[in-house]
Amino acid sequence: MKLIVLLSVIILSYDPAPGQFINILPTVTDNPAAAAQSALDRGMLVSLGAAGGSLTAAFAEPVANTHDYEIAIFGNAFSASAEPGIIYVSKDINHNNLPDDPWYEIAGSEYANTTHNYTITYYRPTNDTSDIPYQDSEGNTGVIPHNTYHPQPYFPSWLTSDQITLHGSLLPSNATTENGIVVFQPYDYGYADNHQNSDTLACSIKIDWAVDSLGNTADLDTVHFIRIQTGVLYTSSLQTGEQSTEISAINTIHEPNALDNSFITTDAPIFTTTEILFPQPLQHPARIYTITGQYVATIPIGTGQYATTTLPRNITYLLRTENATYRFRH
Repeated sequence: MKLIVLLSVIILSYDPAPGQFINILPTVTDNPAAAAQSALDRGMLVSLGAAGGSLTAAFAEPVANTHDYEIAIFGNAFSASAEPGIIYVSKDINHNNLPDDPWYEIAGSEYANTTHNYTITYYRPTNDTSDIPYQDSEGNTGVIPHNTYHPQPYFPSWLTSDQITLHGSLLPSNATTENGIVVFQPYDYGYADNHQNSDTLACSIKIDWAVDSLGNTADLDTVHFIRIQTGVLYTSSLQTGEQSTEISAINTIHEPNALDNSFITTDAPIFTTTEILFPQPLQHPARIYTITGQYVATIPIGTGQYATTTLPRNITYLLRTENATYRFRH
């Protein structure tokens, strides 16, 4: 049995591309990383915008390579609506707690068809409701269209520059037309916001999939940082707008027999398929809510493990303890 462990991540930077959910998922004043942190802590979505937009985070604890699935990333993908994000990981080789060591791309199913060393530049529009022009390193030009469903500015409001240049990789398009309707089918594996959250393993990656800039296996024993970047470039003049990767949670995965002393010291509960395991009996009541904030249950003082078998299934919940809020799906 796999255990999904909601260890906290620390958002180090939030660098989205323009898009229809920018400036609202999340709302940013003067600290974009703090805004993204707050959104994830509350189980809300963080939009990375169009191609190249990214989020960089540090794991609360190093994630060891178990040669199996170690990291689960959840978004808001649903049937025929995948917006895949490319995932990168890094090890803190110089031990300075900064993401300044080499980054390694997770080689998902489309790695061989991916454009690497990709660059795209977005230009501030003449007014807040105008389309946003872009030009990329492959010679493509176009616009991020502004639509009536989301009337706010699409260019990140906290930036003062008139253009954004982003670097990374670009996946082949997953847009196809079925019965006259554009759909976005998921890739097989290895990307964020690519499969529905109910399929945990499809939302998960292995550290063993990490490769260097030449495509060689990185052979990492541990990772300390993760970066997720919108990997597709698709825009529509219709009201659907652009494809943009969204993130709702970044979790780690453990086997029950892999729990070591460094893991047990965390204050985070463990969520299995049938119960919530607390590292020590609760000193204060905890409460369970739906992701929309509807009250579900109270877990009393003294509880060490709480059965979730009576909870309705295939629903995302929030567990609120005295010190933290955790997101889990049952």
